[in-house]
Amino acid sequence: MKNLFVVIFLVFISRFAFAQQLADSIKGKMSAYDGSKHYDLFAGECGIVRKNNLARYIKEEDKKGFEKIVITFVEPFLKRMLEKYPTLLGNFSSPDSFLRIKKNKLLSSFVNSLLPYYNEEAKIDKAFLELKQEELLRIVLKLHPEYADVLFDFGKPDKIDLEAFMIKSFKFNVPIEQLAFLTGRSLSAFKRGFFRNFQGNAQSLIG
Repeated sequence: MKNLFVVIFLVFISRFAFAQQLADSIKGKMSAYDGSKHYDLFAGECGIVRKNNLARYIKEEDKKGFEKIVITFVEPFLKRMLEKYPTLLGNFSSPDSFLRIKKNKLLSSFVNSLLPYYNEEAKIDKAFLELKQEELLRIVLKLHPEYADVLFDFGKPDKIDLEAFMIKSFKFNVPIEQLAFLTGRSLSAFKRGFFRNFQGNAQSLIG
């Protein structure tokens, strides 16, 4: 099933090449728009991009460059971590597509610790990837225990108002199958609902 993952953005602006210097922060930011709200992530900040949310991202760099780290938590990994570290879930909820993670020396130390694990392709060596994912997950949950409700939410999207969703999301170029999934519908139910609301064929209007 599509979109069963959570992404952590760690954004740093660096004077030097990625493999040489990462945590020397200067100016710059990452901007995101989810169809109804704008989010800005500045140098040295990080946050969670929630699964099953559409958004467009724009990086703004200066003459000295821009660097970012993107770490993805896929559902099988999160299920293993929940089994390994049983966590009491609460009632945290937020309409935001992007959740900020507060600055902390643990995060700065984590970023610096990543540098030796990057290979020639600027990716974390597979032999150590899950180890570093687990470390980051534990840091995030220590700083924000309430985010466990987001990270360990393995349910499918609930059925939502199709018209309101499409008005918000039509600008995102995604497959019709993904739109159906995000509205909590089968593809056939989505097409029928789309026709009732917009008097047109979903495939031809969406593209």
